Amino acid sequence: MATTDIQLSSEEVFAFYEKYFKYFNTLSSPYKNLFVDRAIRFIQSKNFVGLKNTGVNNKVKAIISASAIQLTLGLEIWQMNYFHTIFVFPSDFKNAITGLSLKGETNLSGFVSFSFSSFIEGYRISNDNLNLGLHEFTHALRFNGVKGDKTDVFFDNYFEKWFCHANDEYIKVKNGNKSIFRQYGGTNINEFLSVVVEHFFESPNKLKNSCPDLFLATGILLNQINHAGVTYVGVREVLLKRQSSGHSLSNLMPKQAFFRLPGVISSYVLILISLITFLRAGPLSFPALFMLILSLLLVLRNDFYYARFKIEANQVVINYGYFLFKNRKIISVFPNKLIKVNFNHIGGNDETVSFEYLDAEGFFTEAESHVNLNPNDKALLINELKKSFVWVRSH
Repeated sequence: MATTDIQLSSEEVFAFYEKYFKYFNTLSSPYKNLFVDRAIRFIQSKNFVGLKNTGVNNKVKAIISASAIQLTLGLEIWQMNYFHTIFVFPSDFKNAITGLSLKGETNLSGFVSFSFSSFIEGYRISNDNLNLGLHEFTHALRFNGVKGDKTDVFFDNYFEKWFCHANDEYIKVKNGNKSIFRQYGGTNINEFLSVVVEHFFESPNKLKNSCPDLFLATGILLNQINHAGVTYVGVREVLLKRQSSGHSLSNLMPKQAFFRLPGVISSYVLILISLITFLRAGPLSFPALFMLILSLLLVLRNDFYYARFKIEANQVVINYGYFLFKNRKIISVFPNKLIKVNFNHIGGNDETVSFEYLDAEGFFTEAESHVNLNPNDKALLINELKKSFVWVRSH
């Protein structure tokens, strides 16, 4: 890299990346322009601090920022605003508290630190699945949301689905079994995410061949994918469709519907009471009119919001309405777009079950149903959901 610095203009930054940043040249022209625009904005929003006599000029800022933009180019919210400061050391450095020697650190106090020599090494050797920049910025992207700062909605909500696809391989690495991923990835799921991201960018074909489900899930999470040396951005829907043919809920045999009688039953009882009041107190009496109106409103409300679900034709089918509003809305969700299912025990075999899913417009949505599940049916359902990479919580 030449010693002369660059100006932070679109033209100079564009030319700099074309010459020095390999990933940049895998992009189409529109995404190259977006990359440059985001990189300049990222540089301007962060406080870069050189330590131990490290000079931090615009080239250093640009090459470090490029790593963050590479990771987040497919995301709508990409700035990682919680992390306001980037410390740059010339080589490995010590953590002031633990005394450990580090190449990089993502600190929850709001800063990211890099050994610049190790950072450059991560890009100079492009096929060893060790990339310090991608590794630490993946932590920053994940922790940005955990700390409550504004983060990408899809990344934040889809992470648990990604975890379901990653879990088997993560457990394998954690237990020291043979895997394409280095053992450090078994430290915790956040380290595993960073290690997977390194593979995703540096050895995409190897990851795809060894762990196809995890490869697709990572592409969906980041909304980009590399194929034959070309990076395609904005491909989430295409990748979701590829997933849809892979796993099914169809092992639930016979077809089962899970629901209990809704609250409209109790409101019908209230109607009966109001009719008795009507007969005894007179049709125009206040108690009779009050009870009748109250019961009718309760019936309409319960009927309108009632939802039941069943597993059918490899889908979770959620059906709204019970009597007057029967079938007012029917939602069918394939396993690839079903993110999370929460079981909340009410009493006996009664459960409130909520489904978090990705709807047809690409929004994360929740539906809830009250059900009566015997333990065997519940265990069967949970097992099928987990095999279909759905995050399940049971309270």
